Amino acid sequence: MKRNTRDSMDPNDVNQASETSSASGASSASASTSPSEDSGTSKTSGASGTSRNSQPSAPCPYPVPPVPGGSAPLPGFDVSDETKRILARLKDLHMSGMKNALVDELEATSPDEAAAAVKLLSRITIAETDLRASKRQAKLMKDAGLQIPSACPEDIAFNANRQMDRDILASLTSCSFIKNRKHAAILGATGSGKTYIACAVATAACRKGYSCRFVRLPDLLNEFTFSRETGDFNKVRSNYARKDLIVIDEWLLRPLPIEESYELLEIIDACSRTSSMIFCSQYLPADWYKRIDCDRPKEDNSTIADAILDRIIHNSHVLMLESKESMRKYYADAQ
Repeated sequence: MKRNTRDSMDPNDVNQASETSSASGASSASASTSPSEDSGTSKTSGASGTSRNSQPSAPCPYPVPPVPGGSAPLPGFDVSDETKRILARLKDLHMSGMKNALVDELEATSPDEAAAAVKLLSRITIAETDLRASKRQAKLMKDAGLQIPSACPEDIAFNANRQMDRDILASLTSCSFIKNRKHAAILGATGSGKTYIACAVATAACRKGYSCRFVRLPDLLNEFTFSRETGDFNKVRSNYARKDLIVIDEWLLRPLPIEESYELLEIIDACSRTSSMIFCSQYLPADWYKRIDCDRPKEDNSTIADAILDRIIHNSHVLMLESKESMRKYYADAQ
């Protein structure tokens, strides 16, 4: 008897339904054999059927590669295992109605028809999953607003005129620092490729499903100042705080007076607790202190600078770029 409605499907139900269908199919086949076949062919068929049904299913991680085309059976194909993966995909796709209907239909379907349907649905669900992932990545890239949208980790140039720590770079492009809510500083002279590498890291983050935002520090400060005048300050601050990664280019390129230093503190305080940040700067972290709240007497300390740097310095990766020539010239000569 079929069950009418299911809110969720236990994988054990899939195995039980599949084994029941297989057993009934094997029983029908042996009942239809002639007496002369009972001593030969029917025994062989029964033995192979029993061995196939009793063989334990190997665990199959999700997601799986696309099923190749053609009607030939796949090596190691198991209806119950593939059904579990299809049900998992349908759950991720929020297709609960199709998920419940699939379980009901497979219970009332012969083994051969079930195997053909499962293969078809496997291809369809994989295609839909890939399409949605591609659309999501495209939207993440668009929302990130990268200055160099074509930048990617695979195209980062390594040559004799450029020095950097590849282990730190690999850590950044793997996006493990985002998962651990850490920050990064990419430091180097003009033309060393700071912006490109930061955009490449952001591209890697979008590929992994992280939300990003690229912004120049002067533009960020202007945006926050304008939002105070329009009454949208809390909304703008919340929008930045919801991002997984924020890339701030031209970090402290010019010294900040007291008013802009307060704005910067608001930004860093809101984002450092919920987001990872990348700072692209020509100045070493040791020089950042004196470039914040720059109007104070040189001998005085700055509580604003202390508050800002304390939130980002102690848990940041630092990638130093040393280049004997401008990367803009390098790429121009290469064309």
